[in-house]
Amino acid sequence: FNDKHQVRLSYGKTVNRPEFREVSPSVFHDFDLDSDVKGNTDLTSCYIHNVDLRYEFYPSRGEVISVAGFYKYFDSPIEWTYTPTGGVTDVVYSFVNTKSAYSYGVELDIKKNLAFIGLPDFSWSFNGALIKSKVKFDKGSIFEDRPMQGQSPYLVNTGIFYNSTKANLDIAVMYNRIGKRIIGVG
Repeated sequence: FNDKHQVRLSYGKTVNRPEFREVSPSVFHDFDLDSDVKGNTDLTSCYIHNVDLRYEFYPSRGEVISVAGFYKYFDSPIEWTYTPTGGVTDVVYSFVNTKSAYSYGVELDIKKNLAFIGLPDFSWSFNGALIKSKVKFDKGSIFEDRPMQGQSPYLVNTGIFYNSTKANLDIAVMYNRIGKRIIGVG
């Protein structure tokens, strides 16, 4: 609309190619999981279609308030899986392609200088998102539609930043929080 108010609409198509460890037939031990991980030579690339609609407001130099809505469609997403191989603790992790998935949500992004409350060397930053996702399976499949593995339903990132050009000093205190998510599918 003008220098302070903008609306952006974008579309992008990206590709998520499997990493070497995801397609390697070798088995390696993951010490964090205390389990074996085996690649899947049948993995294919995942293609992702992204649509974003964003409103941005720039109150002053270096400040922004934006609100966005987004939608993503995943063709053959790669997910982290596990398979019990014996006892309760004997598990082999691997990777599979699922048929398709989607996610959508809203995001709020704020960068604000705190001079208006008498703190000219301080600024505040906030980013938060609410996200809904679903993996789709064929009708008649033994699997039910569910949220995507690894996708949190919300995330929050915020921080207070101090910048003194006189003292040549930058200090930041930050906070991050994500919602519960599916770690592995099994």
